[in-house]
Amino acid sequence: MIRFLVANQRWRLWLLAAAVMWFATRFHENGHGWGDDFALYVNQARGLVWGNTGDVTADMQFSVANSAYSTFSPIAYPWVFPVLLMPIVAVADIDWSLLKLVPTAGFTLTAVALLVIARRVTSRRNAALATLLIVVNPVLLGFTDMVLSDLVFSGIVMLSIYLLDRWVEHRPFASDARMAMALGVVIALAIHTRREGLALLPALAAAQFIRARRSTRQGVASGHDKGPKARSVWIWALGSAFTIQVLLPAPILNSTGTSALDLENITFNVKWYVNSFAQLFGFNDGGDAPIEFLNSVTAGQTVLILITLVTAIGIIDGLASFFWREPKTTAHHSIALIAVTMIVLIAPFREQRYLFTVLPLFLLNTIHGAKALGRLYRLDRTFDWGLTIALTCSLIGNLPPTVASLDYHREYEYTHWGPADPSVIELFDAVERITDQRDVVVFFQARSMNLNTGRLSIQGNSESMMVERGDWYAMERNSDYIQTPLTPERAEELRFVSVWENDRFILWKIPSDRHTGSGIG
Repeated sequence: MIRFLVANQRWRLWLLAAAVMWFATRFHENGHGWGDDFALYVNQARGLVWGNTGDVTADMQFSVANSAYSTFSPIAYPWVFPVLLMPIVAVADIDWSLLKLVPTAGFTLTAVALLVIARRVTSRRNAALATLLIVVNPVLLGFTDMVLSDLVFSGIVMLSIYLLDRWVEHRPFASDARMAMALGVVIALAIHTRREGLALLPALAAAQFIRARRSTRQGVASGHDKGPKARSVWIWALGSAFTIQVLLPAPILNSTGTSALDLENITFNVKWYVNSFAQLFGFNDGGDAPIEFLNSVTAGQTVLILITLVTAIGIIDGLASFFWREPKTTAHHSIALIAVTMIVLIAPFREQRYLFTVLPLFLLNTIHGAKALGRLYRLDRTFDWGLTIALTCSLIGNLPPTVASLDYHREYEYTHWGPADPSVIELFDAVERITDQRDVVVFFQARSMNLNTGRLSIQGNSESMMVERGDWYAMERNSDYIQTPLTPERAEELRFVSVWENDRFILWKIPSDRHTGSGIG
């Protein structure tokens, strides 16, 4: 039996997936940190279970319209991630340990898909190293502890790339119709997970062009084509995306009311993402820390620059192949990387987690760049080993923080300072007990307040705004994070009445006359 499992590639992949999943869960802790994007995702999932998605979006629309600033959240996120959370919410409601398994599964799918794709275009050694760079990445492992869509999206994109590879090379895993359906539906799911999924449409177009050119040269187009027709794939992709949007509408192109396609953001974002990207490769400890390797700034910057240059060569080689008589079957990898990166860079907001899908696509193009250089100089083995050295350097940079983090999680257990913290639970219970159903609560994490209490909630940053729009003010003591701290004296001047408190929060009753009065700032 053991020999069968080891010999069978499919079972090896399942065993690998189980091992990666188990390893990632070692980095999970109790509860969930603040954010609070996760709260809207979970609320949408619960809306699907309870059948009141309209109420969820209406409450969110109120929050966005009445908060001090309206760019902190869309009215609803794309629905694929909430749909994946829905079975857990239906069975266990808000169980963070179970909900975190969904992004952890996305992380696992990313790693396994990268291995399968990379093994076909490079040595087993480099494919394994590239996959390990995902599996032991401390940043990615840390985000498996959060209920966010980024890792799930990365997994869906890599699954799409795998299916595109099979389509281009006329290697369907099933009948024509099923292959077309699988590829089209997976692309549609990516689009409705994160807006960067739109990048798969130009990748699909590139793959279609490559496939047509190769079919013509190989005589496949004259009656021997075993893959799905191009039109069928597009019908499934666009048709599925349209159907999902009709059934569960959510903004895709512009989710926060800000300019979603602003090229002026690119320069600033490139500078902002440099250190974040270096951290993913193990050459930065986060924030403004220097880019270095083995305590050498020169070594760290040199290795990262070399990796980037090799990747650029891989992209150029993939794009240039469109002009060859027989384009490369992996040129759509370059298109996908360019398109995803551009969507990330033109956004008016930025988070390191937006790079999670860029990383595996970047690694694929790094592999292509090393192969292109080896072919150009007829030094295939030399550049293959050079890639091995570069990936090993990155692994060496990532291993110490990963090991330290794993040791920490083994020794200490704690509950995140967030919605599952005992003092926060006390606050939510007090809000439910004291306030009326449609009262408006001002709180620095409005979406979490709405999720856990069902109350309308807004985020405020001034006294006048709270008085004009709120009924209650749940204030965290000694903090000015997305809130206006009040002293007892100032609260008395504003006629705010303290009706409940614990060691971390005070729940103030805001005067109901809604007059701003003198002295209100």
